[in-house]
Amino acid sequence: MPHPLYALFHPQSLAVVGASDRYGSSGRQVFSFLLAQRPAPLIVPVNNQHKTVGGIKAFETLADACKAHACDSAVVILAADKLNAIVREAAKYGVANIVFVGEADTPPNMRNKFDRAAETARKAGIRLLWLPAAGLQGLYGNSPSNSPACAYIGQSPDIADCMSQYAADRQIVFSRFLTVNPPSYPVSTGQIIDYIVSETRTRALLVHIGSAEHAQDLLAALTAAARHKPVVVLPTLSDPAEARLFACALARKHILTVATLTEFLIAAKLIHADRNGRGKRVAILGNTPQIANLSLQTLAQTELEAARPVRAAARLLPHKTAPANP
Repeated sequence: MPHPLYALFHPQSLAVVGASDRYGSSGRQVFSFLLAQRPAPLIVPVNNQHKTVGGIKAFETLADACKAHACDSAVVILAADKLNAIVREAAKYGVANIVFVGEADTPPNMRNKFDRAAETARKAGIRLLWLPAAGLQGLYGNSPSNSPACAYIGQSPDIADCMSQYAADRQIVFSRFLTVNPPSYPVSTGQIIDYIVSETRTRALLVHIGSAEHAQDLLAALTAAARHKPVVVLPTLSDPAEARLFACALARKHILTVATLTEFLIAAKLIHADRNGRGKRVAILGNTPQIANLSLQTLAQTELEAARPVRAAARLLPHKTAPANP
């Protein structure tokens, strides 16, 4: 049975609302990218000002495009105040997935318009995802390698740019490189994590979290992902109290986190180089002989062996056991 988000990542008939031929416009940039990547067998432009866009017949409305081609997905490159009407129109004609292309740094009144459209989408059962323009590459772009690789999911175009430049300089490839806007619409960051981890070409996952909206959903997705594949998280929440709570939650779930962008970049390099511990010697540090003996008994049932104590480690340990666990 396919994943619930499979159709979002692999549309069959894609309407591009706001596609344009106007030089320098977002509509032209996005439509040109989609024509080059061909994420769907059929891509149709929707623009009531042009009869053709990119040499392809354009439809005046999304309804007209759906009547002609039964579109299952739509990319919307219009102002936020038009999004709610597009979602209602999509609900009437069976469009199941909508990707709204827009930047995150919008004024509050624009955010309110997004929220109204999101509520309409929830009621209609439409998967609505809000991406910056750069995020389309990760959603619809072709991976440079068919071999399993690390995937990147982030909530900041700026951090994504740093990671992208770092990776390009070191020839690091990703199975997917997806930047999303933080608000949790019908398609949340947690759901995206769940889908990308399920892909066979995903070997590990790097996740940048800038907003912990719907934290339970996000933590559940990260926890499930970490059970199957290596996961490294860089949290950059702006509120100190929220950041501490989120960090504690990640620690309780035993999810590996890094504190700086440098460590995040190094993690990408190590995963790409496949630098994993492959030795058989295990050092055991404990504060009671019973725990040490139990560990040795467990080791005897495996192919591992206990490493001999080294002087450097001995110098770090106290001469006498402390009365309380530090």
